[in-house]
Amino acid sequence: MTFSEKLKKAMQDLNINQAQVVGLTGKSKGSVSQYISGKQIPSEKVQCDIAVSLGLEPDYFTKADESIITLSPKNGEIPKLSVDDAAKLLHMNHNTVRKGLQQGVFPWGYGIQTSGNRWVYFINATEVCIGCGMCEGLCPEVFRINDSGQAESYESVSEENQEIVQEAVDGCPVAAIEWVEN
Repeated sequence: MTFSEKLKKAMQDLNINQAQVVGLTGKSKGSVSQYISGKQIPSEKVQCDIAVSLGLEPDYFTKADESIITLSPKNGEIPKLSVDDAAKLLHMNHNTVRKGLQQGVFPWGYGIQTSGNRWVYFINATEVCIGCGMCEGLCPEVFRINDSGQAESYESVSEENQEIVQEAVDGCPVAAIEWVEN
C-alpha cells in the first residue's frame, strides 16, 4: 500500500477529513492534498510525525502492508464478500453483521437459514454501497453517510474537488460510486 493509500485508510478509520488532518498535523492544506492524491510522498521522518500527530503508531506508514480485501469476480459471477470481510470494511463486529444479514436489515445482503442454527450468507459486493465511509473521508464536501448507513452525494462536484472525487470513485472497495452526467 502506498503512503497515499495508507493515509486515506487512516482518515477513514479515524473518521476524519482532510481539514482535520491539516489541523492535527500542522501541515498545509496543499501538502495534505498532495499526500492524499499521491503526487507527493513525505520523508520517512515526516511520515512518522504525521502518524504520531494522528495518534497512530510511529511506523504506521512505513511498516509492511496488512492484507487487503479485494473483489475478484469469476466467470461473470457477481463478486461477493465474506461476512468477515464485510465486517472489516464496515468496522463492525462480524457477529453484528451476521445478525443484521439474518434479520434482513442490510440492503446489500441477506442470510438464509438452512437448518437448525445453520445459515448461508449472500453479500453482493457490487450493487450497493456498504457504508464504509471512505468517500466521505476523502471528500466530505460532496459525500456523506445517510440515515440508512449508505454513502450519498449531496453536493455537485466542483473543479476544486473533481480530482479527489475521482479518487473516491477509484477507491470505493465495492465500486458503488459512478459518475453521472447532469
